[in-house]
Amino acid sequence: MNPPTPQYIFRGHQAAINTLCYFGDDQFIASGDGDGIIIVWKMKTRRPVLKWKAHEESCLCVKVYKDRLVSQGRDDKIQVWQLPDLEEIAVVVSVSDAQNLKPPTLVFHIPYDSLNFCKFSLCIIPDSVLLAFPSNGDTPLVDIYDLTLRKWAIRTIGLGTTAGLSKKGLCMAVELVEKEEKIWLLVGYEDGSVSMWFCDVIQRVASLVWDVQKHKQPVLSMAVDRSNTWVVSTSADNQIIKYSIQSGDVLNQIALKKSGIAAVAVRPDNKIFATAGHDGKIRVFSCSSLRPLAILTYHRESAYCVAFGTQSDCNWLISGGKDARISLWAIY
Repeated sequence: MNPPTPQYIFRGHQAAINTLCYFGDDQFIASGDGDGIIIVWKMKTRRPVLKWKAHEESCLCVKVYKDRLVSQGRDDKIQVWQLPDLEEIAVVVSVSDAQNLKPPTLVFHIPYDSLNFCKFSLCIIPDSVLLAFPSNGDTPLVDIYDLTLRKWAIRTIGLGTTAGLSKKGLCMAVELVEKEEKIWLLVGYEDGSVSMWFCDVIQRVASLVWDVQKHKQPVLSMAVDRSNTWVVSTSADNQIIKYSIQSGDVLNQIALKKSGIAAVAVRPDNKIFATAGHDGKIRVFSCSSLRPLAILTYHRESAYCVAFGTQSDCNWLISGGKDARISLWAIY
């Protein structure tokens, strides 16, 4: 059987692609690169509909909620952009060039300290949109910001909670989780540990629920399943670990032949997840058993991001990395 090949290659970036996300019922893709450029693509036509310089330095993360795009840069800014009507723009772009269009309107920005490469996590709850990212300075602490109210929800999560927190090093990955109308925060640290915090946004305090150290190298990425019952973490080492969100118990663990998994994403149906490796390989696994299902080979340099989307009854996987290319795969 021949190895799988990409269905399409998106070309438009000139620098390493650090972040990818589907949005708008998976009709659009947003990507951000090392030059601070963001491109919004229409999935159906595979064409860019917006392209603008969002940051003076590398763009680390892009997420979309409603009609707003949030971007995080190494220029110490998290910025919120008002997106135009993308369907109307797509018609204009069919006879024009995306980079010549007016960029989205910058609504406001949040100053932050981009000391490390931890990407923010965005969580939509009934009354607010919350954003989690590392606190300022050389610290493992985390802040939560309310984008709706434009104010801090909880600051310096972890301060004074455990004597051992200072030994964890930098905060490397965060994931906000809403479960049973409560907010929880998963944090992956430089020492390879993962912690779960209960966040009371009314009282503006957080308490440690569990803390587990299974990785031997810094945690690089985490992803939570749609039912919010488990989380999978990847690291600079060769381990992939699945934990119970409720207890922190390790449900499963596998070791790869290659070290360095930069990103992980779980498909919305909870059947499979995918990882992006420093060796350029995209690996697909079973969510239930962690059994390897496929190795997708296209990127000749490190892969940095993966994302899932569904369109026209087809499950899509996209990946991007150092080669400035986005590969599109049809998966199961």
